[in-house]
Amino acid sequence: MKIINVELGGGENPRREGFVNVDLVKHDKVDKICDFEVDKLPFANGSVSAIFCSHCLEHIENVQHFLNECHRITKKGGHVKFIVPYGLWEGACKPVHRQCITASYFDFLRKENSLRIYGFKRWEIVSLDEKRNKDGEKYEISCVLTPRK
Repeated sequence: MKIINVELGGGENPRREGFVNVDLVKHDKVDKICDFEVDKLPFANGSVSAIFCSHCLEHIENVQHFLNECHRITKKGGHVKFIVPYGLWEGACKPVHRQCITASYFDFLRKENSLRIYGFKRWEIVSLDEKRNKDGEKYEISCVLTPRK
């Protein structure tokens, strides 16, 4: 099987080598167009080895659909790396952000009842890093997840 790596929400940023760039807005650096709120991600079940998603998740309102789609396309043993602003940092409070994300947000996704009660497919946390600025304030979270299949 061919290895597929996907960047979600890469937009106009420089292309990540070896990644298919999927975004809402057409741009010369975007390979596939997808509305993350409602569309199925344009990949087969279990066909993606790695997903990179930097400063995109916090903009999505229908996060259950988006995360479940990431789960669907990520193969067993594959991983998703999310980089988001730390939800309690002053810079995270913007009118275009729909999610305030802290470490407990990702912890919720590994819980047994996340699917049964809330409809979120389960993930395992591979790593979680909270970055701090020069004043010691948390400002960004980097979390790598792998789907529980």
